[in-house]
Formats: sequence, C-alpha cells, structure tokens
Amino acid sequence: MSRRNQHSGHRSRLRLRFLSSPQESFYEHELLELLLFYVRPVVNTNGLAHDLIARFGNILSVTGASRRELEKINGVGSETAFFLRLMNDLSLHYLSRSRPDRPLRSQEELEKYFCEYFGSSDAKICCILCSGTSDIPVSIPSEKLISGSISSRKLTETLLMNNTVRITIGINHPGGYPLPTEEDYVITRIFSHLAPQISVELTDSIIYGSGKSFSMRKNGAFSFSGR
Repeated sequence: MSRRNQHSGHRSRLRLRFLSSPQESFYEHELLELLLFYVRPVVNTNGLAHDLIARFGNILSVTGASRRELEKINGVGSETAFFLRLMNDLSLHYLSRSRPDRPLRSQEELEKYFCEYFGSSDAKICCILCSGTSDIPVSIPSEKLISGSISSRKLTETLLMNNTVRITIGINHPGGYPLPTEEDYVITRIFSHLAPQISVELTDSIIYGSGKSFSMRKNGAFSFSGR
C-alpha cells in the first residue's frame, strides 16, 4: 500500500470516528489534525497537529496565534496560517451573534443563558452580556483580558454599544468546575472598575463549568454595588 493510500485510509477512519463519537473522546491534536485535512489535502497532518499543540498548548491558542507566529512552525505556510486564523475569527463572530431573543432579567435566566452559551465550547473565553434595548453577547478570550492586551478604550466601546445600561459577565471553565479562580477575580475587577466610570451597572459574574454555573454575586464571592 502506498504512503498516500495509508494517509487516505487514516483520514477516512478519523472522519467516520468524528461523526459517530462524542467530541470528548478526541484528543486536541486529533481535532486539529481533522481540521487541517481541509487546508492540507495531501500532507500527513498528524505530525503537524502535534507540533502546533506542543508550541501553543491547545487548539484555542493555535487558532488565536498570529499568522507570523504560526508560519514559524515547520510545515505551516501562509495558506494554513490564514485558514487557522479564519477559523478563530469565524468562531468568535458566531459566538458574538448568539444573542437571546429578549432582554434577560432574572438570576435564573442569566445562569441558564450562560450554561447554554458555553455548553458546547471548549474555549477559555469570557462573554460580556451587554443589556440595553436588547442583549448583545460579546466574546473575548480570557487571556487577552488578563494580559491587558485589550485597551480600556476598546472595552469602553464594547460596553457602550447598543445603549448598554448594565452588563453581566460569563466566564467559561472548559473541562473544569465553576469555582472562582484568581483569574476570574482579575476579570471581574477590570469591569467593576470600568463600569461605574461610564454609568453602566455590573450585575454579576457567572462562571460555567462541567454543566453547572456559579454566581459570584449570589454566593458573595465579589462585592457588587446597587441593584
């Protein structure tokens, strides 16, 4: 059997496995390998997927890396780097457009919303639900908030969109439990300091993980003003 046929058979088996098995049964490098099939139709993408995960740590960091950083990896050309960045931007765009049909008000509704919003995501992201004339969710990678790579001006523009009068923070803990970490406190502090400056109310910070939610407000894990 030729090397090309071996690769072809492997790809068919991996595709069939993806269609018949839950996502949780896959390693991250296998999901990335499957994704790379569609931009590298001939090359053995297994080794490339391993190299990318080894360099960046996980799929989220791989697709979120700059094209310049991606192209430093042997076997990643400009087209592959573009494809991975496109997947990242499309995913964030989809999440940002997944909005509720009507403004959410009750604690129960908010917790249910974030459970559904993060339910199928394995990305370490923060969702800012901006409530005004309607509710608009805006997804931001948690690491960008924590690192300070997003300016206060950009965050202010985000909070003021659609006549926002209050925000609720949702934080995803993929594969973990919904218990506050120091990173969650850092994210919550960022918005607790910024919101009053622009007359926007911070209502809660809700953590999601393992199918459950944790309200920092309801459990007294953080000081929220007003309401």
